[in-house]
Amino acid sequence: MSSWLAMLQDAAEMFVFLAVELSLLFIVISAGVSLIRQKVPDHKIQQMMGARKGRGYLLAALLGAVTPVL
Repeated sequence: MSSWLAMLQDAAEMFVFLAVELSLLFIVISAGVSLIRQKVPDHKIQQMMGARKGRGYLLAALLGAVTPVL
């Protein structure tokens, strides 16, 4: 019975650790994206994606993977 409780305690500790870690990561990434969006206007991003023939699609995919949909 005590091994069951130890496993349950380990699982609870891991859950709390991951919840805190992922929450902090979300906050840091959201703040970073917000700062970037304030500094770089939308028309500048559209210009960067449209001017490079095939590379604009790659840049758009990278930005879409990193930034949330607002």
